[in-house]
Amino acid sequence: GTENALADIYASFDGATGLDAVIVCTDSVEGYRFATSILAKHGILVAVGQPKEDIPFHWSTFVSQDITIVPGGLGRNELVQEMLELVQASKIHVEVKEFNLGSTVFEELMNEYQSDGMKGKFVIRITPE
Repeated sequence: GTENALADIYASFDGATGLDAVIVCTDSVEGYRFATSILAKHGILVAVGQPKEDIPFHWSTFVSQDITIVPGGLGRNELVQEMLELVQASKIHVEVKEFNLGSTVFEELMNEYQSDGMKGKFVIRITPE
C-alpha cells in the first residue's frame, strides 16, 4: 500500500517526500489514487491508462500537492531513451495474464479483474500459440 511505498521511497531517496513523477499505465481508478498518494509536492502525474469511468481527485490533490497532470504521449527521442533506461535499470516490469479466446473468456477475465489480487494487464489471445 501507500505506507510501504512511501517507506521504500524515503529509504531509497535521501530527503524525498514522495516521487517527483509517476507514470500511470493502468486503466484502474485505484491506480490513479495510489499514484497521487506517492507524489511529492509539485509532482507530475503522466496519464497513460484510460479508465472508462471518471477519475475522482480530492481537491487537496491540486491545492495542497500542486501536482501537474500531463497526457502520456511520448516525447523527444532523448527523453524516451532515458525513460527506457530507467525502467530497465530499476527492473520495472508489467504483469501480464493471458486468456485464450473461448466461450468463458469474458467471465474468467471479469472474475480475475474484480479479484483483490488483480494487477498488470490482461491479454485475450485470439489464436492459440
